[in-house]
Amino acid sequence: MNQRLHIALMGIDGAGKTTVAVELAQSLRNQGRAVDIVSFKRAMIGANPSTSSILAHVAFASLKSQYAAAVPADSAADLGSLLSENDLGRFFPEAERRLRSVPIESNTALPFLSCALLEVVGGFWVQAYIESRLQAGIGVIDESYAFKHALKNVLLAQRMSTRGSPVHVAAQGVLDTARSLFGSLLQPTHGYWIDTDPLLALRWRTLAGETTTSFENYGLMGETGEESFLAMQDD
Repeated sequence: MNQRLHIALMGIDGAGKTTVAVELAQSLRNQGRAVDIVSFKRAMIGANPSTSSILAHVAFASLKSQYAAAVPADSAADLGSLLSENDLGRFFPEAERRLRSVPIESNTALPFLSCALLEVVGGFWVQAYIESRLQAGIGVIDESYAFKHALKNVLLAQRMSTRGSPVHVAAQGVLDTARSLFGSLLQPTHGYWIDTDPLLALRWRTLAGETTTSFENYGLMGETGEESFLAMQDD
């Protein structure tokens, strides 16, 4: 009970990571353990102003990078004005919702490599937030280990490039770097994979009235629908 406790959960979108985190946190609290649930977005609005500010900038930079070279499916969509908005002047979930609502006809691979690296940068600052909680004697449950988000960007970059091309090879290099850092400097004390069939996850989300976003499938490449979600989650 007095040892450092940093539990990280990984799994596909809709696997139930948040549900598991909430139940696990409550179980530990019932045993008298102080526990916080942490994620990138939770740390971004957390109590540490310097960490929160850096994470907000990283989140906006990553979000905008994903759309910087995108071609909207509707020529009337003013993607440029959304990308030029002041980061600090808009609540991140609202900015994310507005960008995600723009249907994309096509995109390019390189911006996603920068996004993958930004996720690694964000991982360091989430870890800084986690360390502050651990030093205060509070256990941490990371409900969505940031390595997964770096992996998603690598998958997008690889899907948009030809196997064996410089971009495809570089994407694998970025993934290897992320794997090395998250498996050493950013490694939790305990890590768990929430094993779920992608089709089951999709059915659960549908029953819950949720829709999949363009970063839970290959929507940023113009691929949509159930098949696109299952393809990314399988990958």
